[in-house]
Amino acid sequence: MLRSATGAALAVAAVAAETIAKPVPASAGTDGDVILGGDNIASGSTVVVNSTPDEFAFEGSANGSGAGILGISNTGAGVFGESHTGFGVQGVNDVMASTQFSTATGVVGSSTSGIGVQGCSDTFWGVYAISKSNTGLQAGSTSADAVVATSVSGSGVYAQSGGTDGYAVTRDAVRGFTDAAAAAGVRGENVGGGHGVSGITASTGSSAPAAVDGTNSGSGPGVRGQGGIGVLGKGGIGVLAQTTGPGTALQVAGPAVFSRSGEVTIKFPATSATIAVPGGLSAHALVLALLQSAMPGVFVVSAVPTSATGKVTISLNKAPGSRARPLTAKVAWFVVN
Repeated sequence: MLRSATGAALAVAAVAAETIAKPVPASAGTDGDVILGGDNIASGSTVVVNSTPDEFAFEGSANGSGAGILGISNTGAGVFGESHTGFGVQGVNDVMASTQFSTATGVVGSSTSGIGVQGCSDTFWGVYAISKSNTGLQAGSTSADAVVATSVSGSGVYAQSGGTDGYAVTRDAVRGFTDAAAAAGVRGENVGGGHGVSGITASTGSSAPAAVDGTNSGSGPGVRGQGGIGVLGKGGIGVLAQTTGPGTALQVAGPAVFSRSGEVTIKFPATSATIAVPGGLSAHALVLALLQSAMPGVFVVSAVPTSATGKVTISLNKAPGSRARPLTAKVAWFVVN
């Protein structure tokens, strides 16, 4: 009996040693074990709580270009983050960027057909970007718009420079604000020769909203143009100068050039000359004509516009000079209306 008992004991010990040396993998979720390097399947959520303040509850680390943590969902969010007072999801990268398309980034969003990164908030900013020494938010595209901003009741884009808060809810598609006297609220620049700033509207009438509108609450100009041509106006009315009070509708400082004006000569023995006016003549055209040199006894008696032909006939009271001493009269003319 002793020998038999001893043999049985040795057999039990051998089996126990084999069991300890070669553990059988267990399925996680049913017995509480988490298998490293394998699949862990459970019917409920797995919660990890760290009671130590300012420490991570769960940390994932990967070598090379692998992701530290990967989240996948068929219809919901792949990774969901929630915080009562801090960031819901925060990404940090401490590697210096080298090129545009291999930039080391704190958070990256990518999609083949949907939204790469989306931010949403009921009462505050959907996405907030800030940088201590560079661009807070930059967007780029190789084939479409880099940035598209829409709003149902506010501005599509509000941009501010300076410490003064100029934010206000408006229906402007783009609104710029600055407190710097030497800067512009909105500035457009084109180095390719096109328009720096372009405005388009479908309004009608002289009192309707303008495609480009300038308002100055002080005594300075509402719109200023500077260049080879300061301001160019085209259309039914090229430039409309209007005042509703005692002010001046149009003020010109410097020489003024008009295409519907000029000088014509009348040589003896002629007493008149006919001019074709650029742009034609309306039924309400007024013509001014005046001699440009002193000729005793000679003066302009009429300047008659003919709207059907677009011509003006200027007549003198007599031919300048005489047969013995023929002269040439110079007459300046100007068409109004």
